[in-house]
Amino acid sequence: MQRPLIILGTGGNALDIPDRVGSRPGSRRVAGFRDDARPEGGRAGATAAGNPGRTPRTGA
Repeated sequence: MQRPLIILGTGGNALDIPDRVGSRPGSRRVAGFRDDARPEGGRAGATAAGNPGRTPRTGA
């Protein structure tokens, strides 16, 4: 089972991460993005969910 990855930020560099992560065998699954400058909603095929300070601990 792939471990989830939450990406902080939704700028240009952050949007490149899913492509790079997905190209590696056994890599993590992108669970979503966190960005306090953007409202909640979809972004690059994953969920963008508010303030990074409220990101729950995942043990990842």
